[in-house]
Amino acid sequence: MKLLIIRHAEPDYDNDTITETGHKQAEMLAEYLKNVQIDRIFASPCGRAQDTARPTCDIKGMDFTVLKWLEESHDFMRPFNETEEFSYNVTFNEGAKEVTRFSSDQPHRPISRIVEGSDAFLASLGYVREGLAYRIEKPNDETVAVFCHHGSGSAWISHLLLRPVELGYQDLGMTFTSITTFTFSNDSDEEWSGCGKNHRAA
Repeated sequence: MKLLIIRHAEPDYDNDTITETGHKQAEMLAEYLKNVQIDRIFASPCGRAQDTARPTCDIKGMDFTVLKWLEESHDFMRPFNETEEFSYNVTFNEGAKEVTRFSSDQPHRPISRIVEGSDAFLASLGYVREGLAYRIEKPNDETVAVFCHHGSGSAWISHLLLRPVELGYQDLGMTFTSITTFTFSNDSDEEWSGCGKNHRAA
């Protein structure tokens, strides 16, 4: 399975949509994706993500499904402060654990939402997360496109890369209409799937 994580076009934040330039970017993205196999399209509940997705949906003759757990939140975009501590341990079987979350040991609800939402979403597509890998419960040959945001998108990517969600915004840049691709192996001789990633700006 291929998972395409796409950031929205240039936003008009005040009106939760995209600018005139953003509409041109969304149309160029749709043209770029025209000949790319896409089987399902998803978008966050925010207008700027949905308005970016629409030209691709139109050119594909498809509609998007809303993923509420990808709604943007400033909790994903807290800048790292040198006066705050952030640490975590990584175990071979479980990934990032014992995370000291900035100035609090308690996870913010949006942070937990990304983890829970990602794991449930991928499980619905046939890949059940267990520690550092995904158990292949049902092989999937689809290409799935998801339109989201810099904050929620980088947080999600960080989780998929087996890192704490909070680190995503610190060092994972997502430009407008950029596409981050994760490939989940689907070998019938394997029980587990890792995921590889490349970053491409459309």
